[in-house]
Amino acid sequence: MADSQAWGLVSVRVTSPHPGESTAYARQHPLTLGRATTFDRLDPRLSAMEALCGAVAGDLIDTFRRVARERRLEVDEIEATVEAEMENPLVHLGVVGEMGSPALGRLQVKAYASSFDPAETVLQAWQDALPRAPVWTTLCRAVPDATAVLKIAH
Repeated sequence: MADSQAWGLVSVRVTSPHPGESTAYARQHPLTLGRATTFDRLDPRLSAMEALCGAVAGDLIDTFRRVARERRLEVDEIEATVEAEMENPLVHLGVVGEMGSPALGRLQVKAYASSFDPAETVLQAWQDALPRAPVWTTLCRAVPDATAVLKIAH
């Protein structure tokens, strides 16, 4: 294993050619990001906050699939939606007189999976995956109201 890929170490380099755009490089993969957060639905780039939401969903889905595979469960499809709510987004915007924090106060993940295995068994695999998901567990330490639920379709 190369030194830069030591167990447990993640390294990302980020460059910003101009305001409102940055590119993160991990291994040989670039990820272009826009602003830290955006309130413009037409913004051409993912914001860092949106990328974080995508990362937590990807983390949970991948970890759940790993646990399901270890238990020989067959999960046909899975998708997740993530809602993240900032405590006070006006602080991030620099609105004069606003107090508090722009940190996330709520993080809600709703996942939907299809499997012909017994629902209780699949749901147990989901519950067992949660503490193994590194992005999820990191955010759970920081976000006061974090929930992740799975609904099963047969």
